[in-house]
Amino acid sequence: MYGRYTEYHGARLHAHCSRRVLQAVALSLSVSLLGGCAKNTAAPQAPLATIETVASADASYTAGRYDDAFKNYRAVYKRSDLNPELVRGMAKAKLAAADMLGPGEGASDADWAIVVEGCDRLMSRGALDALTARECGRSYLMRGDAQPAAQALGVAVQGLPSDGEAHSAYAAALGATGRLGDAVRHATRATELKPESASAFGNLGALLMLSSQPKSALTAYSRALQLEPEIARRHADVGSARVLLGDHAAGVQAYEKAISLEPGRASFYASLGFARLGTGDGAGALSACEKATQLDARSVPGWVNLAVVHARAKRFAEARAALAYAENVDAADVRVKQVREELAAAPK
Repeated sequence: MYGRYTEYHGARLHAHCSRRVLQAVALSLSVSLLGGCAKNTAAPQAPLATIETVASADASYTAGRYDDAFKNYRAVYKRSDLNPELVRGMAKAKLAAADMLGPGEGASDADWAIVVEGCDRLMSRGALDALTARECGRSYLMRGDAQPAAQALGVAVQGLPSDGEAHSAYAAALGATGRLGDAVRHATRATELKPESASAFGNLGALLMLSSQPKSALTAYSRALQLEPEIARRHADVGSARVLLGDHAAGVQAYEKAISLEPGRASFYASLGFARLGTGDGAGALSACEKATQLDARSVPGWVNLAVVHARAKRFAEARAALAYAENVDAADVRVKQVREELAAAPK
């Protein structure tokens, strides 16, 4: 069983294109200010109150008051004709506010519906400029909507061919739609355009892992780690590549370093458990996986890897009990299905 089962490293490896990871990619791209965008000088003069509201939104955004900025952009958007700059303003403010919360937070907020509505309307009219397309694409990624994200970000890349952020986001969207070859190409281009961006290298590494190229992924992940050695996720990513290459001991070291930097992350303990199992440390594997489920009772990787640890020790009743918890959270998860099939053939 253990030989066939591929470790559930967590979202960034095997479920890279899940909503949470698309959010992480969307948020990892730096948010530039609204300034520098071309104005439509032929447009009618806006009412003074509207001009003042937009100016207030711009000032709030610059000062880091992203929720205030969003509210002001939204107020003008609701009472004005469709305007790409207002849609872009709402998207950028909402993305920046979400960035402060972290991936997975605020993605279901009703305010996102207004942003996406504006993006949908612009796309349906063929009115997306490249800058607005980039922010709309990132907004779609935050919502887990890969197809419209790829469409919008394709416009962005075409209009901003030297924008590394656009290429990186486009790569994530392409990966989520199954176009891994194109995704890797654009992710590689992003690292060429932004060689100082750890996020760009991390994104490339994840896509290479999905493309079954763990050696190349390790190179990309290692570069991301060099750029951000203080970030726990970078160590965990290196650990994922090491384990997939069969170096479980190095994987254990990487995951333990990640945990020392971020001790509350359940997925790190789940991955550590699997890596320890690969070194023959069954007791250490059990302890790490149990810790994952204690930190997060809804941790699918924690419960799945715990089931694998029990099964490896021929504790099949305990393995089935652990898997049942994972099934209660997400019965459709591919790793849950795989372990379920393996346990079906095991002794009762």
